Amino acid sequence: MALDWKQTSQWWYGRFTGANGRRLLVNLNVKIAGVRPPHINDAGPDVDQRFIESRGKALQEHDRIQQDIQAKNNLIETQEKLVELKTGERMESVKLAELEQAWIDIERTKTPSDSHKNTCLLVVRSFVNYLKDHAPAARELIDVTKADAKGFLAAAKKEGYAGRSLNLRRDVLRTLYKHHLPESEVYRRYLLNVPAQDEETIHRVPFTPFELKAIMDTVRGDDFLRPLVVTGMCTSMRQGDVCRLQWKSVDMENRFVSVRTSKTGESVDVPIFPLLFDELRKRPHGKPADYLFPDAAAMYKANRYGIGYRVKKLLLAALYKDDSAEPKLARLSPEETRRNVVEHCATLGNQERAARMVAVFDAYAGGSSVKKMAAVNVSAASASAYLNEIEEQTKCQIFRGHREGKSISTLLRADGANLKVDRPTGKRRASVRDFHSLRVTWITLALTAGVPLELVRRVTGHKTIEIVLKHYFQPGREDFRRALYAAMPMLMTDGTAKTAEQRVRDFLEKATAKTWKRDIAKALALLGGNN
Repeated sequence: MALDWKQTSQWWYGRFTGANGRRLLVNLNVKIAGVRPPHINDAGPDVDQRFIESRGKALQEHDRIQQDIQAKNNLIETQEKLVELKTGERMESVKLAELEQAWIDIERTKTPSDSHKNTCLLVVRSFVNYLKDHAPAARELIDVTKADAKGFLAAAKKEGYAGRSLNLRRDVLRTLYKHHLPESEVYRRYLLNVPAQDEETIHRVPFTPFELKAIMDTVRGDDFLRPLVVTGMCTSMRQGDVCRLQWKSVDMENRFVSVRTSKTGESVDVPIFPLLFDELRKRPHGKPADYLFPDAAAMYKANRYGIGYRVKKLLLAALYKDDSAEPKLARLSPEETRRNVVEHCATLGNQERAARMVAVFDAYAGGSSVKKMAAVNVSAASASAYLNEIEEQTKCQIFRGHREGKSISTLLRADGANLKVDRPTGKRRASVRDFHSLRVTWITLALTAGVPLELVRRVTGHKTIEIVLKHYFQPGREDFRRALYAAMPMLMTDGTAKTAEQRVRDFLEKATAKTWKRDIAKALALLGGNN
């Protein structure tokens, strides 16, 4: 009999022979009922009837799987013969256990970024794990059927992943099949025809001039973050390009930054504005291959998300307002805080635990992180628990980075207006305020001020003008209206033609502290008959 059991398991198993003669032991998902006899094939009046019934169900499931395996083997054999006839070579498959390395080994014209690589490998891993549960007989990529691939994509959609994530899963599978099984039925008949899911576009929000000032006021004393923010604000460069900016790309004499963008590979030239020039001339000039911001380059290489986290902390400090009525933690001197900690620990009764808590506090107050408590022989989890208990009981601020009595991590999770918004679909909220918002701000201000679109594209390195307009030009309604009114003929904006005197009056009435020179010049030009 092709059935089997394990003494430590309550399930029936089936023995099968897969493609290439591989022997498989597969859980049939049928429970063993009743009392087990000494032998799996025992029968007769003394054998529990419930056991016999469960064995019969297991046999039926075994036969069904056997038919599926046979059909799959026939299909694989047919595919292999077709490929051999067309190409003169045998179809080679990839073992599922080696699928991640197979994705890495694919030849590409452009090396994927570490972030994209890790994301794609997570998709490959989740695909292999899905097959372990839903297609346990599959050992190689060629064993995967259309139903298996379709089920994997459908399961991700059911879990609520956003359109972009669903399309990434489809594209990863396409890439694997295109390079390893291009003639397979799964690829030609299914994956090539899977339609793309709609990807909702949630735009980052540009900063207003007042917000930019608040950000600059907050970051002024941060020698690590300030140069990065100023560079991003003045050049519209992406976070990674800013962190890895080299001296060979900076022409201080002619005041230009010339760099090839990491995302599109386009060469861009960006004029150095006075704010950035003042920032850069403070830095010691290094060799052409040296980084302008070596500490940021090192952090970006080790943990690119660390830079983004620090930027979000900055934005919360500059823009976040706590309107809640929750009690705030007391901010005392180090001496007063430690005295309160020692007094609290003395009330615990357990002297050994109290001594550990004081030791953890002293180590943390001395600059150690929660994750590095080896000096006091305490795990990171215990250290975090101790410090949280101390903060809660003493009502003193213990953790570094708290703002208004709340940790930065808590604020980042709770914030729903300044930094993140909910997506219509998807498992994660969308970031609308981060380092990339500086790029959106630069583009929006430039286009609103009338800088030609082609010049903006040359600065940002976008390959098409459409991308700039669709994803980056995000003016406020008033800014948009003012720009259109200034550009459109009077008949289109006001409905009637105005005299020169009326237009001069309009210029003077709308002049602001920032625009008065330009508006007066326009008014004088009108009075002089030059317009």
